Amino acid sequence: MKSLRIYLVATLLVLFIFNVPQIMFRDLGYNTAVQLAQSFLDGRLDVDPPEEVEPLDLILHEERYYVPFPPAPALFLTPLVAVFGLDFNPLWITPLLGMLTAGVLFGLYRRLTQHDEISYLLSAAMIFGTAYWLCVRYAFDTYLAHMLTVLFVSIALWETLGKQRGWVIGLCLGIACSCRQLTVFVIPFVMAFLWFVPHTPAPWWARLKPIFTALCVLGFIFFALLWYNWARFGSPFETGYGWVIEDEWYAYRLERWGNFNWRYIPSNFLRMFIMGFSIEFQPPSYMTPAMSPWGTSLTFASPFIFYALWGRLTGPRMVTVTAWLSVTLVLLAVLMHKSAGGGWQINGMRYALDFLPLLSLLIATGMQRFDDAAGAKIRRAVVAYAILLNGVAIVITHTRHFFPS
Repeated sequence: MKSLRIYLVATLLVLFIFNVPQIMFRDLGYNTAVQLAQSFLDGRLDVDPPEEVEPLDLILHEERYYVPFPPAPALFLTPLVAVFGLDFNPLWITPLLGMLTAGVLFGLYRRLTQHDEISYLLSAAMIFGTAYWLCVRYAFDTYLAHMLTVLFVSIALWETLGKQRGWVIGLCLGIACSCRQLTVFVIPFVMAFLWFVPHTPAPWWARLKPIFTALCVLGFIFFALLWYNWARFGSPFETGYGWVIEDEWYAYRLERWGNFNWRYIPSNFLRMFIMGFSIEFQPPSYMTPAMSPWGTSLTFASPFIFYALWGRLTGPRMVTVTAWLSVTLVLLAVLMHKSAGGGWQINGMRYALDFLPLLSLLIATGMQRFDDAAGAKIRRAVVAYAILLNGVAIVITHTRHFFPS
């Protein structure tokens, strides 16, 4: 399909061009995924800390430093680190990941809606109209984990809507959970879809086969994660997050309310859905613009998400209900987390990427319900707005040094 090839090549070029300033002028710094990949190559589970700064993203346990984040991003980088060493910059490959994800998302929406325009628009919106673009441009630690999660959840959903091979679904969901733990809440939807919407008409016992296979693969991966925790900390359920030494507002929250607490919901909800596009002017001249590190809410950065309110998936109503249940569980966990602001971002909400791949199924079917001439113009305008706003934020971030300070 020539148009799809052109679209993917254009996606790759745009992502790479915007990565060039990051590659040329920004120091890679201490990347825990790269460091952990090197440790895996050395047969270790701990990492060497940075020499010059306090290792804020590491934990100290029995005189060794460990990475608390899940291990899949480091495993993904291991072959590249084996070739290029600790100097490898993930920004060289994140545009390729973005292009691959755009292709998978296009195929997913095409399979779901049989509608080329919606498939192009929504896949572009997911890449360029959300915080995904930010992750492509930074790829540090959890930023790379977000990218891999979106990719593998999308592959799992694509397979769920297609041939429903249990081992593919289980493997992809397992990898996603090994990047971002909250992906576990996508599993109920996938299991419900496999049961209620089988690939071919089949009796109930035949429908159990892909479910059982997927759960077996998932069980193996979860067992490996539990072993990973046990090997590091002596307990299969200890991830190390509770031992992270935080500073500034992270520390303030952690000391008073812990990692998860309902008290975080009001402020996190405002950031997730209400906060507007914010440009801050920096001292001493207050003429130098910079994007707010808190980002922009989904309502203002990615308004196309509200098409999900009109979305309905194939099969019994229970399928759509389960999709909303899974999205709500992820969203609730995000809103209850102390760091739901995403650490640092310039547009969109980075933690929303934990539920956006699944929500995008509802967005796609919601867009399809407004398929007259006026509806087509509106959805194009909404997606164009999201991409343009994201582009403006990135340009401001790149060009702020040309303003007087």
